Amino acid sequence: SMLSYDWRLGYEYLESRDGYFSKLKAAVETHHKTSGEKAVIVSHSMGGTVSYYFLQWVVTDVKHGGGGGGKDWVERHVHSFVNIAGTMLGVPKSIPALLSGELKDIAVLMPQIGDLLEQFFGRRVRKNLWNTWGSLYGMLPKGGDALWGSGADLGETTDSTPAV
Repeated sequence: SMLSYDWRLGYEYLESRDGYFSKLKAAVETHHKTSGEKAVIVSHSMGGTVSYYFLQWVVTDVKHGGGGGGKDWVERHVHSFVNIAGTMLGVPKSIPALLSGELKDIAVLMPQIGDLLEQFFGRRVRKNLWNTWGSLYGMLPKGGDALWGSGADLGETTDSTPAV
C-alpha cells in the first residue's frame, strides 16, 4: 500500500496531528500478518528522512513518544528499506529558504517567473510561510566533523593534504 503525508509538517506533527506513523505501523503489520512476508519500505526524496524517523519511532517505547513496537519490530516486519533520491544528509538550499525566503532555483532557471514571484510573493512573505513548515528544519544539512571527519572542509589543510 502507499501512504502519503503532509510534507509541510515536522515529523513529530505527522503523528500527533494525523496519526501517520501509527497508520504506517498498522499497514506494515497487516501486510506481514496477511501475507506472511516482511514489508519493503520504498521512499523518495523527503520520504527517506520520514521513513528513517519512522524506523526510529516504531521501536521507541510509547512512554517516550514512540510506537512501542519493541527493539526487534523492524527485524520482524521489514525486509528492506529502499531510498530513491532521498535527502538523508539534508538539502543545502533549505538554509536560504528558512533565513531569507530565497528561491534561487526559480530565479536562475526562469528569470521571468522569478521577477513575477518577487512581485506577488516576495521573500519576506515566503520566509514567514516557510518558517511555519517544520519539514524544512528536518531538511537542514547534516554532518560536520562527526560525519565527514576533521578536515573535510574545502581549503582546510593538514600536514598530508595540499591547500586547495
